[in-house]
Amino acid sequence: MLESDDNQPHPAALFLNKDSVNQAVNYRADIDGLRAVAVTLVLLYHAFPHQIPGGFVGVDLFFVISGYLITGILLRERQQGTFSILRFYQRRILRIFPVLILVLFSCFVYGWLTLMASEFAQLCTLIAASASFVANEALREQSGYFDFASSTKPLLHLWSLGIEEQFYLIWPALLALTAAFSASRLKSYAWVLLILSFLLNLFFVHQFPETVFYSIPTRFWELMAGGMLALDQFERPGCRMRRPIVWATISVVLLLLPVCLITPDSAFPGWWAALPVLAAMGLIATGPNTPLHRMLGARWPVALGLISYPLYIWHWPILVFLRQAEFGYATPWLRLLALFISLILAWLSYRWIELPIRFARHHRNTITTALLVLMLAIGITGWIGREQDGFPDRPQAMRYTDQDDASGDWNYPGIGFDGIHLKTHRILGRTAHQILFLGDSHMEQFWPRLIHLYARHPGQYTLVFATYDGCPFIPGLNRPAAPEVPAGGCAYVYQAALALAQRPEVVRIVIDNYWERYQSWPGFNQGMIALGQQLQTWTENGRPVFVLASNPSGRFFVPQNQVQRLPFLNRQTRLVPRSQIEAKRTAMPWVLALIARSHAQLIDPVDEICDDQVCPTVDDNGDPINKDANHFRAGWAEDEADLIDQTVLP
Repeated sequence: MLESDDNQPHPAALFLNKDSVNQAVNYRADIDGLRAVAVTLVLLYHAFPHQIPGGFVGVDLFFVISGYLITGILLRERQQGTFSILRFYQRRILRIFPVLILVLFSCFVYGWLTLMASEFAQLCTLIAASASFVANEALREQSGYFDFASSTKPLLHLWSLGIEEQFYLIWPALLALTAAFSASRLKSYAWVLLILSFLLNLFFVHQFPETVFYSIPTRFWELMAGGMLALDQFERPGCRMRRPIVWATISVVLLLLPVCLITPDSAFPGWWAALPVLAAMGLIATGPNTPLHRMLGARWPVALGLISYPLYIWHWPILVFLRQAEFGYATPWLRLLALFISLILAWLSYRWIELPIRFARHHRNTITTALLVLMLAIGITGWIGREQDGFPDRPQAMRYTDQDDASGDWNYPGIGFDGIHLKTHRILGRTAHQILFLGDSHMEQFWPRLIHLYARHPGQYTLVFATYDGCPFIPGLNRPAAPEVPAGGCAYVYQAALALAQRPEVVRIVIDNYWERYQSWPGFNQGMIALGQQLQTWTENGRPVFVLASNPSGRFFVPQNQVQRLPFLNRQTRLVPRSQIEAKRTAMPWVLALIARSHAQLIDPVDEICDDQVCPTVDDNGDPINKDANHFRAGWAEDEADLIDQTVLP
């Protein structure tokens, strides 16, 4: 990531003589300033995601910058007859490996001392993947509804480094194979690659959002956009854009739009990613002589740009580990402290590790070999940690076995939807009369209890579960920006479930959604009104309906947040004020209105679990109640969730 032009002088000169830097051949200080903008956006987004919702587009700026600089270097070397793939990769190793090895090793040590077995196994997986520069693929495979939250993955940010390194494997090889091609012919083939990658991104961003986000085929176009700009400037040297100030201003607007308007629910990359990509291209193409570019090329933006790589590498693990140490939440002041610590570590890493190694005059081959061996060693160590399931015999792992087990304690047979038919699961009773259970994973969490109940004494009714994770039984709702996921969208899941509910053998209906999750979805208010009308129809026709309110939820219910990471912390996490739980249930007025209109029966887990003052996060044995922030774990539900029993009684 954050590639540098090899023709610039020793970057340490920046701190000594600014003029010598700006006079360097082929060096543009404003591009380092643009790096500073990119890394600042990413850091602010990671520290304050609600205030800077689209700050993650800083990574897209990095992609364009890297594609531009790398392509420019390779084209000049090819023209001069000095291009060597081996020398190219040696420069990449000397640039990328030193700080990355240090960060991976530091994460391993901290993880060994503080993480539970499952957490450490996941960290080791990402260490091995990051050392192999395939972290993006490992994260794509880890993504899922019940996967650990992204905010708990210390190496999540290295997906972008994987994308860039994969680009560095592909693009130089293509340039070597096309050495005889003219610049215009090469640009034509590059356009084909760019367009194909962009179309793949557009076609699959809704159906496979994680794959599109993390995969090189659907991100290649962003780096190639920078490469195209370099190809164009190489083909037409000295050509300058007319009215550069106007186009630079437009580029700034194009950058600010996604920063301010994109949310985590936006289909990204998709069309959205074109805005920061065009902004980066515009800011590079219009430089370096506008007032804006002179601001970017000032001393402090350039200084921040020069350390942007180690700053990017360090900041996210520190934020994650600090959040974990504070039981799942870090105050704004602590997050600012994390960024300050990252800045100090980045400067130290740059000054005392990256510069001496990268610009070593002697023994470069020996240093390169040593870095390769160290990276291989850290990768193998990570792989061993993964294969050993996070070394569960470590003292920290053994101390919190119950919390670790709870985080994976889920028991539901599975879901499925083909656009028409919704997969169902049955617990056979003594008759063909059915009780239908509808909703999302909050309904599924009661499956172990009902299996346990019927195993001892099969009930009168056959129980049928027709649920889908992340899709509510509320008419008309689709996931924002992703209506095709699942096939046909959540609105079609509702229609399929409704068709099951209309069958004459269904004599009772139970509904449970994580209501608060869907409040921000378009059409929630109208959907709840329509749902009330449907429930009213059923109850008036003599078909009983039960509606469950949301569980107690919050960060202290997350098993990982019940772990004391550092010995000097001793915060109470076993009891949470009931008022705090009630404040999180912002959809409760809608649920109560639904009950009042339809005359359905309300089951409130908070009333069952909490007393008037507090809600426990653990059971009488000290074991977690939940598997995450808002789902009961299967073991607790089986033994204790008798609140669902009333729905199946004769």
